[in-house]
Amino acid sequence: AKSATIHPIQVLNSNGEGTTATLLCGMEKLIQDGKDFNAANAPVKIKSVVNLSLGVNGRSDALDKAVKDMTDVGYTVVIAAGDNDDNACFFSPYDPTAIIVGGLSDHLQGMNDKT
Repeated sequence: AKSATIHPIQVLNSNGEGTTATLLCGMEKLIQDGKDFNAANAPVKIKSVVNLSLGVNGRSDALDKAVKDMTDVGYTVVIAAGDNDDNACFFSPYDPTAIIVGGLSDHLQGMNDKT
């Protein structure tokens, strides 16, 4: 969007690595910023997009709750479906109110074309 403003919050290091704790700190900052905006501009709610194109091995209740808290504040949260060759619901961050984005490939490793 032409009038969009990007507000980056760094939660990963220069190698693209981080901890659940640093990710949660960044998410909590967004949640508080959203609450502050909503309080100052009621009844208007924040209209921003949060991109969480990352994954965690397994589930984290804390991360999943933070995603829900962000959507409750008014953020549109976009999360990656992951590349784990498994159901994205088994990995965090996840919440059914978020937009889950995945990629498709016509290459299935270990599968033969039987047609």
